[in-house]
Amino acid sequence: MTVDPDSLEKYKPTYSGFQYQNYPFYWIARVGNIYSQRMERVLKREGLNITGWRVGMILRQHGSLSISEISTHAAMKLSTVTRCVYLMQDKGLLSIRQRQADARVTEVRVTPAGLSLIARVIKQTASVFDRALRGLSPEQLSAVNTLLEQVYRNLSDDY
Repeated sequence: MTVDPDSLEKYKPTYSGFQYQNYPFYWIARVGNIYSQRMERVLKREGLNITGWRVGMILRQHGSLSISEISTHAAMKLSTVTRCVYLMQDKGLLSIRQRQADARVTEVRVTPAGLSLIARVIKQTASVFDRALRGLSPEQLSAVNTLLEQVYRNLSDDY
């Protein structure tokens, strides 16, 4: 299906009658910000922030990754992730070592204590997820993910 570029004009800031509420990135930013605020309230009680949450969730799925790989998946600056990883290591939540195949790469793994914390936090943050997606069907949620992935691919140098 091809889209007529002129039909997208009202969504562009260059449109003479532009209204920011029609701008998709306005809503993406608002959703991301309010989600982070709601999550931070819960995470703070466990001594985590949103960066630590992302790092933990990513490592929970992948087992071990380099700091660069975590940074990519978390969509965060390498320096932010590096700081977080070392703080989480100090708390016993992560372990860090040189990758066996390439000693130049720092490999990060979640510890049993880290897995325990992530499991606890998942339960505590379930209400944020439920509230955010209230009223959406599985098909709608799948469509949202598909659309956002397409926007990401359009903007990314990775694809």
